[in-house]
Amino acid sequence: MAYILFDCDGTVVNSEALAMPFVANYLVDIAQKQGVTVEPDVVKNLFGKTHYEMTWLLHNIYGIKFQEGVEELMHAEVVRMLAEKATATEGMGAFLERTVCLGHQPVIVTSSALDRVVPSLKRAGVFRYFQKDAEELIFSAVSTLDPPEPKPSPAIYHFILNKLGIKPDETIAFEDSGSGVESADAANVPVIGYLGGSHINGNQNAIGNQLISKGAKALISSWEEAERYLPPLAHKPAKHPRAPLFPKRDYC
Repeated sequence: MAYILFDCDGTVVNSEALAMPFVANYLVDIAQKQGVTVEPDVVKNLFGKTHYEMTWLLHNIYGIKFQEGVEELMHAEVVRMLAEKATATEGMGAFLERTVCLGHQPVIVTSSALDRVVPSLKRAGVFRYFQKDAEELIFSAVSTLDPPEPKPSPAIYHFILNKLGIKPDETIAFEDSGSGVESADAANVPVIGYLGGSHINGNQNAIGNQLISKGAKALISSWEEAERYLPPLAHKPAKHPRAPLFPKRDYC
């Protein structure tokens, strides 16, 4: 068995397409009320960052002042939206099923808080894939680590490698942001850049170039392309212990 590491937002769950327009508009509105115009490219660079990093960035670039607690307000609204509307990225469910049927174990590696991630995975219908022996294999750089160390710090990847008892070359990661790719690469984990999220539509070339520059070994635009990067198995596994959870497939 190999552990397959997935970022959550924009990779497993199409959350960025819901969250980013709200967050960007919320922050730009605050800026405009202070007479500041935020350039579109700066808003795009907020992608993949925590709410605290976003406000810090805008404060340092433009001098925008944010009231205490604004990050918590944004977080609460995003959690509510995702719990109601989150969907899996196209083909994600089938790829996770294929991954499990081959004997591998999916794991979430995220910079988002667990109180955002878990409801998103449940609403998207893929939460069950990230469990093993009743344990949730969902790890957050801001909830699991103490103190928090969001990506691009490799701390969350180092934590997972140690906890699961694996070496970097015994796994593979899928990430959709520059900070995520940089985090995995800094931990020497082979990482594939994912360009299939709905938030990337129309920007595949630019974002793909960014992911490669940060250390991605290859790029995929759909989960159908991803199986070639799964670690090989010495033999076809016997029936997976959780197989009854999944619809019957010929390859299982």
